[in-house]
Amino acid sequence: MESTIAVNKKRVFGKVEFNDGWFAEIQTFGIEGVEKNILLDIIQVHPEEMTLSEQQFRQEFGVGSMLDITTITELRRLKRMA
Repeated sequence: MESTIAVNKKRVFGKVEFNDGWFAEIQTFGIEGVEKNILLDIIQVHPEEMTLSEQQFRQEFGVGSMLDITTITELRRLKRMA
């Protein structure tokens, strides 16, 4: 059985670097604490995750768009495997 140890929630910014209508790549960077102004991860999003058409997806996630993103990290203790 898993048990939650901690949940960490933080805000980051993201910049859309690529979008072909099938998926978009977003470069995230820190905006507070020790991660401020540091490039973090590149994440991918897909239109079907948001029930958007290809055209809507291209508009909402246009290349160069800036996004305010909230990340949630949940740490769980795993049951030991034999």
